[in-house]
Amino acid sequence: MTSSLGNGKRRFVRCVSFLSAAMFATAIHAAELSAWTADDPKSVWETDAMREAASITQSTRNAPDSLLTKAERTNYQETGSYDDAIAFYAQLAKSPHGKLKQIGATAQGRPLYVFIVSKDKAFSPRKAASAGKPVVLLQNGIHSGENGGKEASMMLLRDILITKTLSHLLDDVIILSIPVFNPDGHEATSVYNRISQDGPALNGRRDTAQRYDLNRDYVKADAEEMRALLRLHRAWRPHLLIDNHATNGRDTQYDVMFYTHVSKDADDGVASWSGAFLDALVAALTEDGHTAGWYFGGNTKGDVIKTGYYGPRYSTGYATARNRVGLLVESHSLKSYRTRVWSHYNTMREALRIVAAEGRALSEAVAQADAELTASADGTEFVMHGEPGDEGRDYVFHELLQTAYDSEISGGEIARYFPEPDNRKVEMVTEVKAAASVVAPVGYIVPASLTEVVHRLELHGVTMEVLEKPVSGVFETYRFRDVTFSKRPVEGRFRPNFETDVIQQERRFPAGSIYVPANQPYARLVAHMLEPYSQDSLVRWGFMNAIFQPREYFSSFLFEPMAAQAFAEDPDLKARFQEELAAGNIEDNAFARLYWVFSQSPYRDISANVYPIVRVLEKTW
Repeated sequence: MTSSLGNGKRRFVRCVSFLSAAMFATAIHAAELSAWTADDPKSVWETDAMREAASITQSTRNAPDSLLTKAERTNYQETGSYDDAIAFYAQLAKSPHGKLKQIGATAQGRPLYVFIVSKDKAFSPRKAASAGKPVVLLQNGIHSGENGGKEASMMLLRDILITKTLSHLLDDVIILSIPVFNPDGHEATSVYNRISQDGPALNGRRDTAQRYDLNRDYVKADAEEMRALLRLHRAWRPHLLIDNHATNGRDTQYDVMFYTHVSKDADDGVASWSGAFLDALVAALTEDGHTAGWYFGGNTKGDVIKTGYYGPRYSTGYATARNRVGLLVESHSLKSYRTRVWSHYNTMREALRIVAAEGRALSEAVAQADAELTASADGTEFVMHGEPGDEGRDYVFHELLQTAYDSEISGGEIARYFPEPDNRKVEMVTEVKAAASVVAPVGYIVPASLTEVVHRLELHGVTMEVLEKPVSGVFETYRFRDVTFSKRPVEGRFRPNFETDVIQQERRFPAGSIYVPANQPYARLVAHMLEPYSQDSLVRWGFMNAIFQPREYFSSFLFEPMAAQAFAEDPDLKARFQEELAAGNIEDNAFARLYWVFSQSPYRDISANVYPIVRVLEKTW
């Protein structure tokens, strides 16, 4: 495909080879696809400032021809390949203040890179720590059809290092930039990707070659790309993560929207800095001509609109669990590609300006959060799952006038937007309250046999100790009940659903078992990984599904006489059996009825449905 597709990328064209390989495995005539022809997706609302895109227009004018991106050279009709992006960064790396480093490889073998920008040439975590400047990570292409951040980062870094119109931003900040986090998805281009997006002509996919959504993979870390990124987080510990995305869905006035964690799921000091940062960012962007505001997902009906909750499977939730600031950037997919690049460029530029001015306060908030948890995380209550809070503030939500029409196909109403503003006064709720929380113990003991659990803890940089001697005692742990499994895989895993009961159980752990102290900088992340209450705990991600399968059974002809004797000696047992049977809690078949009795006996598998990890309430060894 070439740029001749232009804005007509949604028109299905003759492309027999593509359709054969990627869609139906047989040739399909273009006439058969004509019914699917649709108008190009475009927002009905665009301001003069959006059309002008002053900052990137000037950036292009200042740039040498050899350092123009493919988007600039094609008037934002196309985006370059992954190799184009890396070649661009290699050009930037000729500056003495920039260095391109490989941090890993994708599942298909493509190299993954980070570009480090430092006025002090602090190109290692140790040197960066010595420089004493906050580290900002620009993350692009986690969903690789959403490329506005990719283009904008290249242009912004060009203006810092080459044209030097923004070189002052390096005075107080160190920048890390991931050119494209999902290169395999980036290269799986098609005119059929990103149906709800205006340009460029070809787009990549949101998932990796292994079909993982990286923005659901932060805790479980199944993807090779994520494991490389976690090693980067572990080494550099960036103070601020800027994760560049594009929306999907409704039309609106906004060209860019944001989410950050400002509530009880975050450290108080870090959350306070995050809230002030986002307010300052929106104010600066509004002055630049943007329509900017909070990101609400689909929660925008009524007089009260609420932001969602994003746990540590997501980029911003993961940054929060590490006592850092995460900023989700959502440019608007129905605005032109040029407008989206402009939105990302100015967002990152203004964010860097704010960090340059307020970086000391950010560094202090992060350091204090780390120090407090290292000193006394045990006894601290952590939010394991959140829901929108109750207290809000006045807010003007910039929608578009819309009506709805009845859809014969869907049976529901479909929105129709008009190029007229609808500015609604609402109450905005950004606070999060606990739907589930836990008080951190002194620590956890993890059996060494849970090798994948231990490996994930290592990947995240969690502090651990190997027990040199056996440890015995009565520990707190959980028994699971009402266990069911997702009917379909979620990010490649069948997730268990359950209720829990806290129990005290005597355990003996051999030498070589793993002790995870709560008192460490990543205590909040440790709780999310090891406490079943968290929706992103490793047990909920299916790392321990074998515990839900009993391993001890019986022969009916031997056990039935034992069951009869047990009923004769224990009338209460027989009464409970009859109650459970009458309530339908026991399937009415011979094996199920006998198995219920077996499950009450001392012969049952006592480790089934019991959490293998224990909470240490007092360290006695």
